[in-house]
Amino acid sequence: MLSFAENTLATIDHATSYERSNVLPTKARLGMKSHIGITGIWTTLTAFQTEMGLVEDAAGPAESVDLDSYARWRHFVEKGAPVISTGTGLTATFDFVRPNRPVIVINVLPNHLYLVRFSQDLQKPKQGREVARLRTTSDKPERIEVPIEMKGDRGFWLIERIKD
Repeated sequence: MLSFAENTLATIDHATSYERSNVLPTKARLGMKSHIGITGIWTTLTAFQTEMGLVEDAAGPAESVDLDSYARWRHFVEKGAPVISTGTGLTATFDFVRPNRPVIVINVLPNHLYLVRFSQDLQKPKQGREVARLRTTSDKPERIEVPIEMKGDRGFWLIERIKD
Protein backbone atom coordinates (compact mmCIF):
# COMPACT_ATOMS: atom_id res chain seq x y z
CA MET A 1 0.00 0.00 0.00
CA LEU A 2 1.61 3.24 -1.15
CA SER A 3 1.39 6.07 1.37
CA PHE A 4 1.62 8.70 -1.38
CA ALA A 5 2.97 12.05 -0.10
CA GLU A 6 2.41 11.34 3.59
CA ASN A 7 5.47 12.07 5.70
CA THR A 8 4.80 11.06 9.30
CA LEU A 9 4.01 7.77 11.00
CA ALA A 10 0.52 9.03 11.90
CA THR A 11 -0.37 10.21 8.38
CA ILE A 12 1.12 7.12 6.71
CA ASP A 13 -0.84 4.89 9.07
CA HIS A 14 -4.02 6.89 8.45
CA ALA A 15 -3.59 6.81 4.64
CA THR A 16 -3.19 3.02 4.57
CA SER A 17 -5.09 1.73 7.62
CA TYR A 18 -8.46 1.06 5.97
CA GLU A 19 -6.96 -1.11 3.24
CA ARG A 20 -4.63 -2.89 5.67
CA SER A 21 -7.45 -3.66 8.12
CA ASN A 22 -10.57 -4.17 6.03
CA VAL A 23 -9.92 -4.84 2.38
CA LEU A 24 -6.96 -7.13 1.91
CA PRO A 25 -7.21 -10.78 2.92
CA THR A 26 -3.54 -10.77 3.93
CA LYS A 27 -0.90 -8.40 5.29
CA ALA A 28 0.43 -5.66 3.00
CA ARG A 29 3.74 -3.92 2.70
CA LEU A 30 3.68 -0.21 3.38
CA GLY A 31 5.15 1.76 0.48
CA MET A 32 6.93 5.01 1.22
CA LYS A 33 7.85 7.48 -1.49
CA SER A 34 11.58 8.17 -1.51
CA HIS A 35 11.26 11.75 -2.76
CA ILE A 36 14.15 13.33 -0.91
CA GLY A 37 15.40 16.86 -1.44
CA ILE A 38 14.38 20.47 -1.24
CA THR A 39 11.16 19.94 -3.17
CA GLY A 40 10.68 16.36 -1.97
CA ILE A 41 8.52 14.92 0.77
CA TRP A 42 11.59 14.73 3.02
CA THR A 43 14.20 17.48 2.81
CA THR A 44 17.06 15.23 3.93
CA LEU A 45 18.01 11.57 3.70
CA THR A 46 18.23 11.50 7.52
CA ALA A 47 14.63 12.73 7.86
CA PHE A 48 13.45 10.02 5.46
CA GLN A 49 15.38 7.23 7.19
CA THR A 50 14.21 8.36 10.63
CA GLU A 51 10.54 8.27 9.61
CA MET A 52 11.03 4.96 7.80
CA GLY A 53 12.43 3.49 11.03
CA LEU A 54 9.40 4.70 12.99
CA VAL A 55 7.01 3.22 10.42
CA GLU A 56 8.89 -0.10 10.41
CA ASP A 57 8.83 -0.27 14.21
CA ALA A 58 5.09 0.43 14.29
CA ALA A 59 4.18 -1.92 11.43
CA GLY A 60 6.26 -4.80 12.71
CA PRO A 61 7.67 -7.67 10.64
CA ALA A 62 4.28 -8.72 9.20
CA GLU A 63 3.82 -5.40 7.38
CA SER A 64 7.31 -4.33 6.42
CA VAL A 65 8.14 -1.09 4.61
CA ASP A 66 8.93 -0.95 0.90
CA LEU A 67 10.13 1.99 -1.22
CA ASP A 68 8.59 3.35 -4.39
CA SER A 69 12.03 3.74 -6.02
CA TYR A 70 15.10 1.95 -4.77
CA ALA A 71 17.13 3.64 -7.51
CA ARG A 72 16.27 7.11 -6.15
CA TRP A 73 16.93 6.04 -2.56
CA ARG A 74 20.26 4.41 -3.50
CA HIS A 75 21.32 7.59 -5.30
CA PHE A 76 20.89 9.64 -2.13
CA VAL A 77 22.58 7.00 0.06
CA GLU A 78 25.59 6.67 -2.26
CA LYS A 79 25.99 10.13 -3.74
CA GLY A 80 24.01 12.54 -1.60
CA ALA A 81 22.46 15.53 -3.30
CA PRO A 82 22.05 15.51 -7.05
CA VAL A 83 24.76 17.27 -9.02
CA ILE A 84 23.78 20.16 -11.24
CA SER A 85 25.78 19.97 -14.45
CA THR A 86 25.66 22.50 -17.25
CA GLY A 87 27.78 20.65 -19.79
CA THR A 88 30.25 23.56 -19.69
CA GLY A 89 32.40 22.31 -16.85
CA LEU A 90 30.45 24.30 -14.26
CA THR A 91 29.10 22.08 -11.50
CA ALA A 92 27.17 22.69 -8.34
CA THR A 93 25.33 20.61 -5.76
CA PHE A 94 22.33 21.12 -3.53
CA ASP A 95 23.14 20.74 0.17
CA PHE A 96 20.21 19.14 2.00
CA VAL A 97 21.98 18.72 5.35
CA ARG A 98 20.39 21.89 6.73
CA PRO A 99 16.75 21.70 5.61
CA ASN A 100 15.95 25.08 7.16
CA ARG A 101 18.79 26.70 5.23
CA PRO A 102 19.34 24.89 1.92
CA VAL A 103 22.24 26.05 -0.23
CA ILE A 104 23.66 25.53 -3.68
CA VAL A 105 27.39 24.83 -3.50
CA ILE A 106 29.17 26.13 -6.59
CA ASN A 107 32.73 25.37 -7.64
CA VAL A 108 33.93 28.80 -8.80
CA LEU A 109 37.02 29.70 -10.83
CA PRO A 110 39.10 32.84 -10.46
CA ASN A 111 38.56 35.66 -12.95
CA HIS A 112 34.89 34.79 -13.48
CA LEU A 113 31.63 36.37 -12.42
CA TYR A 114 28.82 33.98 -11.43
CA LEU A 115 25.16 34.98 -11.56
CA VAL A 116 22.59 32.77 -9.84
CA ARG A 117 18.95 33.22 -10.84
CA PHE A 118 15.77 31.58 -9.57
CA SER A 119 12.64 31.04 -11.65
CA GLN A 120 9.49 28.97 -11.27
CA ASP A 121 9.21 28.90 -15.08
CA LEU A 122 11.60 26.49 -16.82
CA GLN A 123 10.94 28.18 -20.15
CA LYS A 124 12.23 31.58 -18.91
CA PRO A 125 15.13 30.99 -16.49
CA LYS A 126 17.09 34.06 -17.67
CA GLN A 127 14.13 36.20 -16.68
CA GLY A 128 14.29 34.78 -13.17
CA ARG A 129 15.13 36.83 -10.11
CA GLU A 130 18.86 37.25 -9.45
CA VAL A 131 19.61 35.71 -6.05
CA ALA A 132 23.40 36.01 -6.04
CA ARG A 133 26.30 37.65 -7.84
CA LEU A 134 29.56 35.92 -6.98
CA ARG A 135 33.24 36.49 -7.63
CA THR A 136 36.06 34.69 -5.90
CA THR A 137 38.75 36.78 -4.25
CA SER A 138 41.17 33.87 -4.41
CA ASP A 139 43.49 33.15 -7.30
CA LYS A 140 42.57 29.45 -6.94
CA PRO A 141 39.26 27.63 -7.54
CA GLU A 142 37.02 27.49 -4.48
CA ARG A 143 33.58 26.37 -3.33
CA ILE A 144 31.00 29.03 -2.49
CA GLU A 145 27.64 28.41 -0.81
CA VAL A 146 24.59 30.33 -2.00
CA PRO A 147 21.63 30.22 0.41
CA ILE A 148 18.42 29.54 -1.50
CA GLU A 149 14.78 30.02 -0.66
CA MET A 150 12.09 27.60 -1.73
CA LYS A 151 8.88 29.08 -3.06
CA GLY A 152 6.03 27.01 -4.42
CA ASP A 153 6.31 23.37 -5.34
CA ARG A 154 9.07 23.73 -7.94
CA GLY A 155 11.97 25.95 -8.81
CA PHE A 156 14.77 26.25 -11.30
CA TRP A 157 18.15 27.83 -10.72
CA LEU A 158 20.25 29.19 -13.54
CA ILE A 159 23.96 29.61 -12.87
CA GLU A 160 25.77 31.75 -15.42
CA ARG A 161 29.56 31.94 -15.57
CA ILE A 162 31.01 35.03 -17.25
CA LYS A 163 34.75 35.32 -17.90
CA ASP A 164 36.30 38.66 -16.89
